[in-house]
Amino acid sequence: MAGKKSILSEIQNVKIGKDETLENNSIEKSIKTAGNKPVRKQVDPHELMPNCLNTFSMEEDEEWHLLAKSITSDGINNDIIVYENPDPKSEKPYVVVSGHRRLSIAIEAGENRVPIKIIPPFNDVSEELIFIITENKSVRKQSPLDLGLSIKRLEEEMAKKEKESGEEAVGRRRDRIAEILGMSSRTVHNYSALGSLPPSCQDWLRKEYISIRQALILSTLPKDTLDGIVLQVDIAKSEKGYSVEELKAFIKKLLKEAQNTQKPAPKTETPRQLSRSTKNTLKKANTALEIIINSSTRLPVKESEDLLAKIDEMSDTLIRLRDKINRR
Repeated sequence: MAGKKSILSEIQNVKIGKDETLENNSIEKSIKTAGNKPVRKQVDPHELMPNCLNTFSMEEDEEWHLLAKSITSDGINNDIIVYENPDPKSEKPYVVVSGHRRLSIAIEAGENRVPIKIIPPFNDVSEELIFIITENKSVRKQSPLDLGLSIKRLEEEMAKKEKESGEEAVGRRRDRIAEILGMSSRTVHNYSALGSLPPSCQDWLRKEYISIRQALILSTLPKDTLDGIVLQVDIAKSEKGYSVEELKAFIKKLLKEAQNTQKPAPKTETPRQLSRSTKNTLKKANTALEIIINSSTRLPVKESEDLLAKIDEMSDTLIRLRDKINRR
């Protein structure tokens, strides 16, 4: 069930860089169980049960309203993917795997029939989660937090399965997830970090009070520090009545303060050690810059402006370093 990878924004190399997520429009993966084949039919939407494993947002955003408009005028074009409910006592004979928004919109619009595709049951929860993640990529825009929550749950289920079976895991778990989903291990780590954030921090990310970069930094802080930040932000919202922009600035300030307190004390080096580490650092930086200079790739204006600012900053630092060495 390996996928392909594509660049999204800023999540893969954090310390802090690009984002990588599943690519749209990839080929649907079939589930092999007992040779069964998917079955298509029309059913009453009230026969479908939402899946408790689905973490993808049901927020009525712009994409939701566009989908609702399309369903109202043309009906549901893509089948809602389901499997038969294993609970014989349930009043809902099917469990939804993909299509929760389509189902919700159809019920709200008063539709009495919806198209479904019934697939064979899954062997375990991990397999079901993988299908949910890969299927959702082809039918909707995925937010990093939604994907992070799913990947975090997948990690937990795989760990649980390994413990129950008593078998040694072959390789690192995140490496295996990365291979299955077509991501790098760093990307899986960062998505999982987003999924591990406290609910308050997840809410900040959903409402765009914080960026992905800030969310990932929050995920690295000790629990007591993170709890303190959450408490201060709650007070700012409820008692001080901060506006959204004021909250964003306040969280940024708290995060910067927290990072400064987490910085380790500088190491004491001998003159020889300091000289060696300085030479190695300058050599590596020079090699990396030579590669960039000789590249034929053209950068967009925004990235160019950011790099020029960094180059000016580096130039100032190198001048100060030269002056310090000259004062021997």
